[in-house]
Amino acid sequence: MFISLLDGHPSLAGFPLEVKFLTHWFERLARTPQSYQSLNKFFLEKSKIRLMNSGSKSDPDIMNSGRIDFAGFDFDLFKSGMLQNEINQDRRSLSGKRLFCQYFHDIHECLNQLMGCPNYRLIVSKEGNHGVKYSDSINRLCPGSKYIVIVRDPRDVYASFKQIAEKKRTGVVTPTFKELITPARFILDNKGKNFTAFENCFNTNKGKRDSYLFLRYEDIVQDSKNELTRAANFLGIPFDMCLLQPTNLKNVWGGNSSSLRSFSGLTDSRIGKWQAELTAAEKRLIEYFLFGYLATGNYKMASKRVSRTQIVIDIAHTEREAIRASKWVPRKRLREILKTLFYTINATILCFTIKRRER
Repeated sequence: MFISLLDGHPSLAGFPLEVKFLTHWFERLARTPQSYQSLNKFFLEKSKIRLMNSGSKSDPDIMNSGRIDFAGFDFDLFKSGMLQNEINQDRRSLSGKRLFCQYFHDIHECLNQLMGCPNYRLIVSKEGNHGVKYSDSINRLCPGSKYIVIVRDPRDVYASFKQIAEKKRTGVVTPTFKELITPARFILDNKGKNFTAFENCFNTNKGKRDSYLFLRYEDIVQDSKNELTRAANFLGIPFDMCLLQPTNLKNVWGGNSSSLRSFSGLTDSRIGKWQAELTAAEKRLIEYFLFGYLATGNYKMASKRVSRTQIVIDIAHTEREAIRASKWVPRKRLREILKTLFYTINATILCFTIKRRER
């Protein structure tokens, strides 16, 4: 959503996708020698940028990038411009970080030239949760970087994951998400990228107001002008009314709702859905394990302080119910039962090792 709000501003250059330029560099590309040609091959043919090509055979994830409208975008012309850079002698002589930084600039320059916005001042890269642990590396690669971190109620996020899992079990194809979700998996999975990592990011950087801005999703959709004005001031760009209308390459934003609904603008309809969609056990578990994150976002708790015995019971109950809801073949079911034991044991251990929340 947020990258779509920044899409139309003339001072900004960015792709309407979570391309993860910087994360791809740190995790994959920097490990082997690269050339301008190899970077083109990766980003234009393997990264999410390939989905901008209407003639591509790649199937986008309907719950993710598949909701973005690329109508009217001339991918061939865009690709031609990037391929032309391959024969530039100055670029051919570059390697390592200097090569990537040049490429990072060039691909955004090429996009904005094609979209008729050549006078941008800043590059906006949506790294998502993948980039959280790389802030120090990003600062070394791109000194003076600024970070806008979106804070959202994890209970609503879990409710979305739960809804997607249910749709996936009925046949909806969405490779990005799993067909089984429990509070224990939600809390323990993706170490370094999950809500605990974002809580650590907040605690470490909340005082760095020149380089970090933390915005609540709920505030963005309910008081858009105020929050986007804060974002514009933080980035040092003039506020523009286009910041209130999410677009993708100037096309109307279709939203990314887990209910498969389409949106033409911001809406607060997805706030607080957890209250009706989560069970009491799910609410207790998320509030128990993510109390610190909820506190940083000033979110109100639904449950009172509970005993560790109750939390252990809730862990076992939610894991068991998830297995009962599954319809896997015997071999896969056995594998998932073993995973259930793993999550049950590890969540129980975490229950007795984390600092108990104070009321």
